[in-house]
Amino acid sequence: LWSSISAQCEEGYLSAGGTVGYSTDLLAFLTPSSQHPVLGAIGGLPGYARDVFSLESLAYPGLLIASLSILGLADRWRQTWVWGALALLCSILSLGPVLNVGGSPVSVTIDGQRMHVALPYALVKSLPLIGVSRSPGRINETTFFALAVLAAFGFSALSRRLRGEWLSSALSVILAIGILFEMLVRWPLPLRNIEVSNVVQAIATENDTGALLHVPPFSKAKLKNIALHYQTVHERPLVGGWIHRSLPGAVPWEETFYRLVRTDQVKKDIISSPDLAQRRAWLRYLDVDYVILQKSRVADAV
Repeated sequence: LWSSISAQCEEGYLSAGGTVGYSTDLLAFLTPSSQHPVLGAIGGLPGYARDVFSLESLAYPGLLIASLSILGLADRWRQTWVWGALALLCSILSLGPVLNVGGSPVSVTIDGQRMHVALPYALVKSLPLIGVSRSPGRINETTFFALAVLAAFGFSALSRRLRGEWLSSALSVILAIGILFEMLVRWPLPLRNIEVSNVVQAIATENDTGALLHVPPFSKAKLKNIALHYQTVHERPLVGGWIHRSLPGAVPWEETFYRLVRTDQVKKDIISSPDLAQRRAWLRYLDVDYVILQKSRVADAV
């Protein structure tokens, strides 16, 4: 991990903003997904569900998991207290640097000074490596791992009290179905078309190794994902591509790449746009063999 830690100290761009927005809302621990297909249809969701729901900060354990976890802690405290402490610690850290309730940070007024309610994550946010992340809500992945262990202990304690193996089997099936129902985030799951165009397939059959320039540039995640999917087929370099986060100075270059292939060049400006021959020279310098235009996404991406 040293390369990541040292790079963070040298390059400030690795520190992302938006930590508060990607923290877990306190009410999210009590609220099912706002896109739950059944609860949403019967009106079983609270009005604030959409304000606290985020794929970055799913936190609802469900009544069954919570009950089994409490039973597991009570039945075998000496063996399970570490898992309980881990779940509690991670759930607190997932709340982020300030307390959010109902989709908004909570503030208090002390001696006429209005301030947000600070949480323990504010103390560790600036530590090396942790500061790279802007999503404290993802710490709940560890919370749920600990709850899964506690729930297993709880089910073990419950099954010991049942007489007959068939009762234990029936209970496991009922609990599995119930937990799946409570934890359901969305149904049906959205799928993306992964078909590859004939042009990309034809490029893949060539022996050249020149790069591809996608237009518009990867200003949105869906354009980036499509370009990376195509790359698994043609196996060519991508000019102007990025995987996670734009590097320093990348935005002006993205505009430069786009201007190289635009047909509506500005003719009268303080600095004249490059003519066709100059643009071709640029593309040859960048070793670009093909320019791929995402026609269906030009309007919402430029």
